[in-house]
Amino acid sequence: MFVLKQELTLHEELKTSRLFLLLQETAGEHCERIGLGKAVTGPNNLMWVVVRQLVEMERWPEPGESFRLLTWPGDTRHMFYPRFHRLESLDGQLLGQCSALWTLVDRDSRKMISPAAYGLDIKGLVTGQEARLPSAPARLPAERQADYTVSPDVLDSNGHMNNTRYYDLAESVFGPAVQGRHLCRAMTEYVAEAREGDRMRLDWGREGDRFFIAGSAGEDKTLFRMSLEYR
Repeated sequence: MFVLKQELTLHEELKTSRLFLLLQETAGEHCERIGLGKAVTGPNNLMWVVVRQLVEMERWPEPGESFRLLTWPGDTRHMFYPRFHRLESLDGQLLGQCSALWTLVDRDSRKMISPAAYGLDIKGLVTGQEARLPSAPARLPAERQADYTVSPDVLDSNGHMNNTRYYDLAESVFGPAVQGRHLCRAMTEYVAEAREGDRMRLDWGREGDRFFIAGSAGEDKTLFRMSLEYR
């Protein structure tokens, strides 16, 4: 097992959703390199799904600044695969860190599978630089509501709304309140998938610099929850 390191330079300002896309892409590349990519998921009709994420940013990268993005896995926990990320400046300064819980899901039943049934297990690394694991986002009272219908352009290869697009959705709902500001802490829980044509009711509230937003389908089906803090 090894830590995957990538050096990146983004000449435009790093958007919130682009940060999470980079995390997603490096996680996927690392899975390919350790033998848990498409060669395993494809023949077994499985897909990787992220369940929870935590991001804590010390400093947002400047446009044109080069930085390193590192990722490594933790030990398999029942049906969950912890994964850690770290963003560093080229001189080793911490920019941010992330933890996530991933799981494998059967493409047909859309249910989590037991890794043991497929002989899958990850002996994770302990580097001493692991972020704490994500927990459920802390709720705030809902002050406003909005509606959203899932469109084809936000879907990924798994046929549901890509996890990175929830951040675009949230920031479009928050509007001017977060423009010109950068995310410093995020706790996200993906409860159920949103597919093309699904209609969501969005409930959100704010307390100082922290926003909470939840999406639901119908009266009792929660799709996602997010706690996002900006500076």
